[in-house]
Amino acid sequence: MIDKNTRLILVILSLFSFACETDNAPHQESEIWFEYPGKYWNSQALHLGNGFFGASFLGGVEEETISITDASMWTGEPARGNWEAAGVNPKAKESLPKIKKAVIEGNIGLADSLTANDFLGEMELFGHF
Repeated sequence: MIDKNTRLILVILSLFSFACETDNAPHQESEIWFEYPGKYWNSQALHLGNGFFGASFLGGVEEETISITDASMWTGEPARGNWEAAGVNPKAKESLPKIKKAVIEGNIGLADSLTANDFLGEMELFGHF
């Protein structure tokens, strides 16, 4: 059995092997072009993974950031049906239209209050890396 450190090293090496391809011929079907450098991890990174380990790539030509994760580094627990402890607020579904309406009408204070009280759930089991 491979230990966690060895598995992480193998993942890193395999990801870099894809990045170090020496064939310079154009591969139109397998290329992704971005119009500007990625700045925000949650909305502009290219995320690759299988639910157990993964990597996120963002940045540009001058600087690139590679973020690597592994399930063994996660502090959370499985929800096992306890969705409220995992961060799901049961009031969220009915509050979302009210939040949208408040934002559209420019009532940001109300939208913020509704989001904090009715949309965000408990983070007891949620965890982080």
